[in-house]
Amino acid sequence: MSSFTVHKYIIKQMLLGGSSSGDSKVFRFDQQVSHQKLAKLLISAKLPFKIVEHPAFIKFVKSLQVALVRRQKIRNDCIALFVEERKKLHAMFKYLKACVSYLLICGHLINHLGYVAITAHYINDDFVLKKKILAFKRVSNPHTSFAINDVFTKKLVE
Repeated sequence: MSSFTVHKYIIKQMLLGGSSSGDSKVFRFDQQVSHQKLAKLLISAKLPFKIVEHPAFIKFVKSLQVALVRRQKIRNDCIALFVEERKKLHAMFKYLKACVSYLLICGHLINHLGYVAITAHYINDDFVLKKKILAFKRVSNPHTSFAINDVFTKKLVE
C-alpha cells in the first residue's frame, strides 16, 4: 500500500467518523434529528420560519444533498420541541425542593396589545439561582388585576 493510499484511507475514515486504527464508525443521517437541530437553531437565533423558503437557504440545503424543509414542518418541529421542554419543566418543578418566586411583568407592544410575561425564579440543589420563562401571554387592555390573575392561574394549572 502506498503512502498516498494510506493517507487517503485515514482521511476517508476520519470523514466517516471513524479512526485511523480501523474501527470505522459510519455516519448515519437522521432526518428527524436534523429537523430538531434546525428548529433549535431557528429558536436560539430568533429566525423566522420563512427562512427555510429563502432561495439562498434552499440552495444551501440542496448543496448538502438532503431533503428540503417547509415552513409548516419547521413550525411543527418547534411546537413539538416546546411541548417536550414544557414536560421537562413540569417534571423539574414537581421534584423541586426549593421555594419558587414568580415575577409578572406587564406592558404593551408597539401595536398597543397588552401582554404579561411570567417568570419563575428558584435556587436549585447546587444553590444556583435559576430563572425559567413560563409564559408570554396577551391580556386585555387595560391590565386589570382580574385579567392578570386569570392568565397567571391558567398558567399555573397548565
